[in-house]
Amino acid sequence: MAKFRVYEIAKKYNKDNKEILEILKANHVEVKNHMSTIGDEQIKMIDNALKPKKEAKQNNNSKKQENSKKQENSKRKDNKKAQNMEKEKQLPEYLSAFPLGEENVQYARFFIGKSYLAPLTSNKDLNTPVCNVTFEPGCRNNWHSHTGGQLLIAVGGKGYYQEKGKPARLLLPGDIVEIAPNVIHWHGAAPDNWFSHLAIECNP
Repeated sequence: MAKFRVYEIAKKYNKDNKEILEILKANHVEVKNHMSTIGDEQIKMIDNALKPKKEAKQNNNSKKQENSKKQENSKRKDNKKAQNMEKEKQLPEYLSAFPLGEENVQYARFFIGKSYLAPLTSNKDLNTPVCNVTFEPGCRNNWHSHTGGQLLIAVGGKGYYQEKGKPARLLLPGDIVEIAPNVIHWHGAAPDNWFSHLAIECNP
């Protein structure tokens, strides 16, 4: 049977001599100090006593690695989501046959999000203003009404129209909305899509 000194075993397990001595004493092994010799049976006893600590440390390291991976994956997803949102906010190369126009700064206070306005008619004698209104993803106008009514013709992307007290209506290119005078409503883009419609003022 091989014999080892306590300090040699402490060094092997990277422990203090005191900790090894305490394990031996707790298991009723009489030893004087770190120079005392112990055999295979006592070494096995020490190994069993330290094993749970080893496993706990390994489990703790595994949990840390797992949490680190989760945080990294979550960060990647957030970055990807932010990139997608940024990409969605970029001006589309082509949404409809009508011009995008300029950012609708003058009426921005009536919108949630950014919109663009392109007047399509200029002959005031016709008294029928027509504009192409474009909404970035998630943009919509506030609840409002028109004394003379309004016509909307969806020409690009995906959007919604809702009258007060009624469910929202999905709008796709080609859809037409006839809004009676003084009806309270809103219209705008879907959360993940640009949307463009022609707005025709009635009885202005």
